[in-house]
Amino acid sequence: HAPLSSKGLKRLFVVISDALRYEAARDYADRLNAQAGKGWKAEVDALLGVLPSFTQLGMAALLPGAQLGLNPSDATALVDGQSASGTDNRDKILKAYANGRAKAILAEDFLSLATSKEGAELTRDHELIVIYHNRIDRIGDKRESEADTCQAVEQAFEELDAILRKISSLKGSQAVITADHGFLFQQEPVDANDRSEFPPAKELTFKNRRFALGTGIKPSAGQKVFTASELGLAGSWEAVFPLGLDRYPRSGSGSRFVHGGTSLQEVVVPVIRLKRERKDESRVVEAELLRVPAKITTGKLSFGLFQLEPV
Repeated sequence: HAPLSSKGLKRLFVVISDALRYEAARDYADRLNAQAGKGWKAEVDALLGVLPSFTQLGMAALLPGAQLGLNPSDATALVDGQSASGTDNRDKILKAYANGRAKAILAEDFLSLATSKEGAELTRDHELIVIYHNRIDRIGDKRESEADTCQAVEQAFEELDAILRKISSLKGSQAVITADHGFLFQQEPVDANDRSEFPPAKELTFKNRRFALGTGIKPSAGQKVFTASELGLAGSWEAVFPLGLDRYPRSGSGSRFVHGGTSLQEVVVPVIRLKRERKDESRVVEAELLRVPAKITTGKLSFGLFQLEPV
């Protein structure tokens, strides 16, 4: 987040939608631009996200701070040594950055605010409002529901529409929609050729379908190891990634929807910049007078108007 004052912005809404892949964001922006009646003009940029490309680290990377860190035992993320897990911790980091004039809020809580009361207080007291939205990852990252990923993307679009309507009702005119990471998805079961085994290592402290953390890792063919410092992260651990579409074996988790790895689909993060455009669509039309009395006999006169052109 660049300082808001440098951009001359009064208020900025940032929506972070978990696992909103770049292609999905592009589609959503195109739909917004095609529906001028919604009042939002959208421009899409792409940023390179973080490795490993998963929620904890991706969300932390979107917070202000100098040094990102990752605990290799449980993969919790840190910003300047402070936990970035959960909305409350993210709210503290944002408030410290914006002199208390920032707020982190879950999408469902934001949508339930009464516009005239709590909503008005939110916009009065904060210049930066960060809304955390989770639909795609919530559905895709569970084995029992990962097949519904495509429907989850459509549902995410509908929920983003609702969030933008709420922002409009709070007189917001500037918004950004972005994500923490993307994803890989295939409807059919994963082929045996797209499976990889965890490499030998002194220790593997955290295992995921698309990465593992540990020390003394000796990568097998088709795998790549990075040190924490090579990933721009604090610590002396290592991370290993299977190349291509390969997945590591993890019992109990799905394999058709995955993220955390090095593919463009996982690491390219969308940034949709939105401006609310006020369009004056009023124009002069022809009208006829109806029920005009033959004589004016009182100080008040009632008559009807009939507009000839359809609205």
